[in-house]
Amino acid sequence: MKRAQIVLCVFAVVAVVLLYAFGSTRVPPKHEGPAMPPMAGSQTGSPALPTDSLIREAKQALPPASLMRITQLENSVVRGDVKNQQIQAFRQLAHLWDSLKQPDLAAYYFGRAARLQASLQALQFAAGLLLNRVQQTSPGPLHSWQAQQADSLIQQALQLQPNNDTLLTMQAQAKIEQGAVMQGVQQLLAVVQRDSNNVPAHLLLGRLSITSGQYPKAIEHLQKVVTLQPRNAEALYYLAVAYRETGHRQQAIRYFQQCKALIQDPDFDREIDSLIQTMP
Repeated sequence: MKRAQIVLCVFAVVAVVLLYAFGSTRVPPKHEGPAMPPMAGSQTGSPALPTDSLIREAKQALPPASLMRITQLENSVVRGDVKNQQIQAFRQLAHLWDSLKQPDLAAYYFGRAARLQASLQALQFAAGLLLNRVQQTSPGPLHSWQAQQADSLIQQALQLQPNNDTLLTMQAQAKIEQGAVMQGVQQLLAVVQRDSNNVPAHLLLGRLSITSGQYPKAIEHLQKVVTLQPRNAEALYYLAVAYRETGHRQQAIRYFQQCKALIQDPDFDREIDSLIQTMP
């Protein structure tokens, strides 16, 4: 088995630990396979799941009391200040679906409220929730739905602030997750050209470079992230992988160990030790 395949087979367990170990730090996503976007030039090939189908399926598993409350909220806009009523109803639906452990529908309804508010922060927040979900979902109809929903929210946010590099980086990720990899990469490169210290853009470019086997480029981008954010767990992990794949054993071990020191989890330690032991 190739070294890259060994890394990615072990990655699933490693990623779960990283996912919950840090708060706002973006960490490797929870996947059954490699947590990477499609290769350049590829398309996901999966039509997005219809929203009403997603809602209908989720409702089927609900207890009667929760289903009744959701139906009441869905039908609550009947008179008066319709827009404000809708915003409040959508927010309540978002919180309710979240309490029912349905994060996709929670993000969707936060997005519905944000669209009516036309608030930059609200739109960005809802899009961020969906992009986080994308990173935890295997390619397929739900994955495509998440990416498309996020992209739509970001497009509305960019109408309010067209030159916002945070939004442009998020949009690039949404495009990549939908299969428009080269378009997303060009957008990311434009962002780092304007702002050479843009961590999210460098991080995503680093991950994409690993996907395509361009390890020296991955090291360049990820090293930049680690310089700016020495405690960025995701960057440390991927940087170690990139060094591992280029045969730089000592550098790989160094960054794997730094990642272990941040995570401080016995299961994660075992997986990293396993990776190190398989290195030539």
